[in-house]
Amino acid sequence: AVGKVINNGMQALLNDFSGSLNQGIDSVTKSIKNVVGSWTGDGKYDSNNPTVNIVSNLVVNVSPTTSSICAGTNTTLTASGATTYAWLPATGLSSATGASVTASPITTTTYTVTGTTSTCTATATSIVTIIPNVVTNAGADDTICIGQTASLSGSGGNTFSWSPATGLSNASIATPTATPSVTTTYTLTSSNSGQCGSTDVVTVYVVPAPTVDAGPDQFINLGESANLFGSGSGTLLWGSGIGSLSCTTCASPIVNPPYTTGYFLTATNAQGCSSTDTVFVYVNTDFSVYIPNTFSPNGDGSNDVFMAKGFGVKEITLTIFNRWGEQLFYTAENGK
Repeated sequence: AVGKVINNGMQALLNDFSGSLNQGIDSVTKSIKNVVGSWTGDGKYDSNNPTVNIVSNLVVNVSPTTSSICAGTNTTLTASGATTYAWLPATGLSSATGASVTASPITTTTYTVTGTTSTCTATATSIVTIIPNVVTNAGADDTICIGQTASLSGSGGNTFSWSPATGLSNASIATPTATPSVTTTYTLTSSNSGQCGSTDVVTVYVVPAPTVDAGPDQFINLGESANLFGSGSGTLLWGSGIGSLSCTTCASPIVNPPYTTGYFLTATNAQGCSSTDTVFVYVNTDFSVYIPNTFSPNGDGSNDVFMAKGFGVKEITLTIFNRWGEQLFYTAENGK
């Protein structure tokens, strides 16, 4: 009897607890129904038939989380994990919304993306670091005479490339020498190990050589003079090793060298470029004189005239004396 009483008591307590629990759940359910409700298939709102969606914790990712770009370039940032996205700051971005944006900031910037799904939000960050571009300097323009060499002076990063390579001693160093045959503009590209490079240009002006002609070679006998016939553009200057020129800056000086001599004529233009030509004056010094010791002035046409014979004779005096030293004949004309 006692056990029966206890069992009946426990059952009553359990019934009371179950009732209270069911009433509590029903109360919560009714509250959710009253607050949330749901939409029926025909587009009507039914507060007595709610649909409750439980959303797990939202996680937003962005790629890349860090990046380094050269000034003036851009990178793409991509977010994932949510339905919609908003980016801050908007400076330097192609768009302030969307899963993927293009970032081209002018200074290092930390971008924050906020992702939203339903009523839940989460954020992620991406740091875009700006690397300054190399400041390339190809040096100052230069002017050279054709055939001469110019020294280029490039600076900037740690790698260099000159273009065109024509006439350069080495197109991959900062300071090559250039020997172009015509005026040439060289472009220098420098970078830091191939990154964030820039370019600059330098022009090497090539001045053509002036024209010059010292004239034809001359042939004279010893003691004679020759007239040189030079020509050219710019300033003319004659030179020789013996100084027998009547003038050194005229086109056609007179010379009387004692032996065969070369004379060089140099023409110099306004840019200081010069050209030289040489003319030779050949001097004949091989003279021979024959003076007979007898003659027969009998009118037979053989040895009728006493005279000196030879090559290159310019002046002669002839005096005849008898055995007592008396002058019998004198002439300054050969053959008379």
